[in-house]
Amino acid sequence: MERRNKASDRGDGNRQVAANNALREQISAQILDLTAFRAARQAAP
Repeated sequence: MERRNKASDRGDGNRQVAANNALREQISAQILDLTAFRAARQAAP
């Protein structure tokens, strides 16, 4: 249905999954950055 430019529940679900995955990757990157920042801050005298 998506190929015919008609929205479908499956296509909507797939788009939502892709958006959720992108958000999860952004949050994971922020966590890594904050963890590194905290480690550097604790190591500084």
